Amino acid sequence: AQLAKRWYEAIPGMTASGQYERSLLYYDAVAVMQPGFAGLHFGRGQVYALMGRKAEAINAYTLYLQSDTTSAWAEQARREIANLRR
Repeated sequence: AQLAKRWYEAIPGMTASGQYERSLLYYDAVAVMQPGFAGLHFGRGQVYALMGRKAEAINAYTLYLQSDTTSAWAEQARREIANLRR
């Protein structure tokens, strides 16, 4: 669990420096270590959107919304989906 946490915490820095494919690989690894963590889907959505991969971003945000429908993050996911569909 500690390794998963450290890797998850490293992802924003990778994403900010444009290491999108590496970020996705880390999300995949954390998903194996911590299955069911909905935040991974939200993060993947952000990375896919930055890469211009709209359909994959929408899918990731939609998966996130299956676990969380009421938080501020859920509202953000819905906004992101709406923006990606424009």
